[in-house]
Amino acid sequence: MERFTSKALLANLAQTFVKEVYYDPQYNLFLEIFEEFPALKNQIKDLLKELFHPYKNSLLVLDVFRNFFLKNLSILLNSNYKKTTYWLIFDILFKFFGENKEINIKASEVIFSILDKTLETINKENFSEIEIIFREILKAILNLPNHYFLNFLENYYSFKRLAKKLTKFEINKPLENVCSDLLKRSFILTYELWENFIKGEIEEYLKELNPQETQLIFDSSYFTSLICELKENSLNIKELLEFPDHLDLLKNLKDFIAYINSLEDGSVSEEIKLLLLFKLIETPILRLIHEELIREVNQILISLIESKSIHNLDEFLIKFFKILKKKLHFYPWTALECIKNIGIAILNKKEVYLTEVLINEIIKFGFQPPQIKGIDVNWRIKQNPNHLLNIKTWLDIFKVNPEWCSSLLAGLILNLKLYGVSIKDTDLFQKEVTALLNSPIKPVYNLVKQFCKILPVYYNEIGAEGLIRDLSTEVDELFQRKDTLIHFLRKFLHIENSSLAIDFIKDILNYWLTLDGRYIQKYIPDILYQRVINTEKEYHLRMQRLLNTILTSQKLTLDEFLEKDVNTIKQLVFSLNADEKDKQKLFYILHLYKLEYQKYYGMLQDLNIFFNQYTTDDFNFIPKLKEILYDQKDTSYKLNQILSLLKELKDNVILSQEKFKPVEEILIKRHIAVDIPSMYGRYKEKKFDSLGLTFRLEYLANCYFEEIVDNFDLKFVTKSSFYRILKYLKFFKKALEIDGIYSQKFDLYLNLFESSLKSYPLTYSQYLDIFKGLIDGVQHIVKVYYVNPFLKVFPMVFESLNKEEILEKYKKCLKSPNREENYLALSEMVIREIVDSAFALKYLDKFLKKIYSVLSEYIEKIDPEDLNLLMSYDKKRTISFLYNSNSFVMDLIYLGNKGYNLMLLSQETDLNLKIPYGFILTTEVFRCYKLIKKYKELWEDYKETIRQNIAKLEELTGKKFGSKDNPLILSVRSGSAISMPGMMTSLLNVGLNLEIVEGLAEKSGNTWFAWDTYRRFIQSWAMAHGIDRDFFNKLMRTHKQKYEVKKKKEFTGEQMKELALIYRQSVITLGIPIIDDPWEQLFKSIELILNSWYNKKATAYREIMQIAEEWGTAVIIQQMVFGNRSPSSGTGVTLTTSPVGKFPRILLWGDYTPNNQGEDIVSGLVNALPISREQRKIENREGP
Repeated sequence: MERFTSKALLANLAQTFVKEVYYDPQYNLFLEIFEEFPALKNQIKDLLKELFHPYKNSLLVLDVFRNFFLKNLSILLNSNYKKTTYWLIFDILFKFFGENKEINIKASEVIFSILDKTLETINKENFSEIEIIFREILKAILNLPNHYFLNFLENYYSFKRLAKKLTKFEINKPLENVCSDLLKRSFILTYELWENFIKGEIEEYLKELNPQETQLIFDSSYFTSLICELKENSLNIKELLEFPDHLDLLKNLKDFIAYINSLEDGSVSEEIKLLLLFKLIETPILRLIHEELIREVNQILISLIESKSIHNLDEFLIKFFKILKKKLHFYPWTALECIKNIGIAILNKKEVYLTEVLINEIIKFGFQPPQIKGIDVNWRIKQNPNHLLNIKTWLDIFKVNPEWCSSLLAGLILNLKLYGVSIKDTDLFQKEVTALLNSPIKPVYNLVKQFCKILPVYYNEIGAEGLIRDLSTEVDELFQRKDTLIHFLRKFLHIENSSLAIDFIKDILNYWLTLDGRYIQKYIPDILYQRVINTEKEYHLRMQRLLNTILTSQKLTLDEFLEKDVNTIKQLVFSLNADEKDKQKLFYILHLYKLEYQKYYGMLQDLNIFFNQYTTDDFNFIPKLKEILYDQKDTSYKLNQILSLLKELKDNVILSQEKFKPVEEILIKRHIAVDIPSMYGRYKEKKFDSLGLTFRLEYLANCYFEEIVDNFDLKFVTKSSFYRILKYLKFFKKALEIDGIYSQKFDLYLNLFESSLKSYPLTYSQYLDIFKGLIDGVQHIVKVYYVNPFLKVFPMVFESLNKEEILEKYKKCLKSPNREENYLALSEMVIREIVDSAFALKYLDKFLKKIYSVLSEYIEKIDPEDLNLLMSYDKKRTISFLYNSNSFVMDLIYLGNKGYNLMLLSQETDLNLKIPYGFILTTEVFRCYKLIKKYKELWEDYKETIRQNIAKLEELTGKKFGSKDNPLILSVRSGSAISMPGMMTSLLNVGLNLEIVEGLAEKSGNTWFAWDTYRRFIQSWAMAHGIDRDFFNKLMRTHKQKYEVKKKKEFTGEQMKELALIYRQSVITLGIPIIDDPWEQLFKSIELILNSWYNKKATAYREIMQIAEEWGTAVIIQQMVFGNRSPSSGTGVTLTTSPVGKFPRILLWGDYTPNNQGEDIVSGLVNALPISREQRKIENREGP
């Protein structure tokens, strides 16, 4: 695995680096003492540097100091410099006393330990040498002010214990006096503390008890008498040692607790027992046995639970929580600890009813909100310290039996939604997520995901690392750290980075935009706030001008601007005409906002950052994921691939029974400057990382779902649409399963829908029922997974709601004087947000409602007899391109005999035969053409499909349909599954008009060819309208007579043009309009072919041949090949065997004619030539 390098560590080393540590040379005497011990000398040399380092971590250094001198004290006490160096030890230790109580207690503990070790180690002779030093040390302790001296009473060492050890030596009177004074002072202070502790609530609780002699310590008069005795009498050491010290009192207290535990049921109320123990736990002077007291309380609670009948436990639970709630304000930490233990004990009983009572009481007990009150002068968040503990407590209970405790998790989700969540990087809450994922969460996986999604913890690096650290440093250095607001932000990010940074940065932007100080006042100390809004206002005026310029010019709100990608933001900022530093400052802050948002809220906006967090070492599919995300393939492909990866993460990792070993690279600093964090590093664990990756991929998948739904063309719904709809519904189903959602109702209607497409099409009403059922299925999912779990607990959450602490956006729901109205407004808003946050669900709902809306509108828009036909219309079966066949229609029924054979030939790679490019409109178009033509949406889509395929033809041929310079000219022919030779219409040279034919003449340099081509188009157009061929034969004969030619090829180009125009005018005179627009001409040509299925000739043929009318015809559209271009071109018909031969063999047989086109041979208008020499001999015909 790649070695982790923390930028925070590097920054710490740089900032705390001191080239040389200076201290008083007198301390070098330690080096001389350990001169003969090189290893120890090096150790003490390093220790001295640590002791006097300006950025030392005092707690760590004190530990090292104690360990060194406890191990090596005998060397010092046997040295020639014992007196001086012994004093120097304590001289150093007294320097640690200051404002930090934790350091003071630690220093007093080290002093005690060395004094104690001295008396155990030293002999009488050596002690006599240092006796005066020992006395001065004790005198120094005696002269400490009370707030320092009291720290010695919070240790497992005591002056009484020290004095007892001292009495084994023959000590002089001065030392004895100091020791006596020290004992007296320590005793009097101890008794005063205990006297105050006993008075009040403790004495009230004890009225119900009948303490034995050993419990006299709980009588305040006992301590009063001890204090009087000490103050009024002159007592020697021996007498003083008979007095109890704080350790003796604590031992007696433990005995008293054991006595309480031993009392029989009923002799003292459970309430008194619990209240007494709670009071003891919260007493500062009992800090040394705090953990033992907690254990005792929990043991009592568990004993009470074990001793009670299951039938009575519900009453006990209700009573317990009632007691606890009264005292919550005084000791919330203890209350939460007790709740956790009693919760686990109840769950271990495996009684469903008791579990429900427990969960209800826990939720009604209330929740500790974050109560964020800003950031202090040391850049630490001011917040409720019990908030995080409350989350952990409820989670610990939930993990015992996730399936039974789903209501508890629902309550936790609601509280976090209402109050918000505050988790700092240094809280290492990632470990809690790992523990949660390792519990049996499968039955409630969806609810667990809802909870986990709220947590802003899905990152590995603790604190401000990488680009966040770089940018926050650079923006501060732009103005040499003189911009107070930016400097404060930087320090906060580096010391206590958390999701609060997102709100802080956004409110800085809001302040810049409005100069309303309220936006930032809640974050920074007042002294700094005044400096920001007054003396440094110019910094922020410049930012206001920049922001206003961008938002005004782009017509954006700040929120809309922040949604733009980083590159767009950068372009907009740096395009401004302003000072370069100001632009850099604005961009850095905006970029920081995006980075923090991606870090804490799982957005996948910067792929580079994303792939830095998740590497191949963590997940072997990362290269594949990179390929997917950077690929230009369509959205549905990417979505399908991402859904597959999400399923793999869920099934193989997150819900795996395997527990993966976490990697914790957490660093604690040895040197601490006030503005540098004491912890940084990273945390990685397979399940945790998989869940974080899941949320980021789900964000991306949601974007793809949104794109698919918004872009899905639903102008009309047909069978073809149904195939695409089914494809996407399967994506949605996969997404639901990934989210832990299973709905029998939704699956039932989805299976019905899929079956209808595999077997036979259903009616319009049936499809309407299916989509209504699918929508109902989604509503059922919403109800089961996103409404019911929360509505069940919302009344209890509302009952204990701290209205002052909920998020601002929810406070508007509580303005009504009517409590019920407030409840309804708040619950609706919160649950709606929960539903909106669900993976893919809102897009599924939108998708189905969009489809159902279109289907419902059909009742008004479409005739009833057309509805079922529409439902069966399959657009994907309407067209097939030659050389690139449509697999859905590769058969005779759809393509017709002619079309099917053309398709086969176009795919035959072994034949040296070129089939003209083209495409086939299948019999699906014939079947539904009346419907297509009747409804605008279908008609427009149909025309667009043809346009797209013409565009393919243009690309392949290098020609342009409708162009006069390089026109693409088409043939439009019929083709039924059962051959009907000559019975139907064909149109040639489609795409010509008077302008285009002139262009064709010019481009080809052959006027005759161009106008002969147009003449043929006019003739085929008119014949498709029912005009007989003889009509045109007469016009041809007349024109030949006029110019005295026998064959049309003898016409000049101008004469052929004249003939073509005569054809045109003659047809128009007959009342047949000639369409000149190439596109409309093509669409009409296709229609003429389709309609020719019903002409008299074709109908009569089918009746005679007993061919069913329902077969219909395909329409073959191909690029024209011009047999009339020159004598070296032509047209013909070919068979592959002789119709008169006796032995079957391959033999070309047919007719052709040069300089002619299309139907000339079939119509019998020209003298044809045999296609092969063998045929010419057999038929005795003329030919070349």
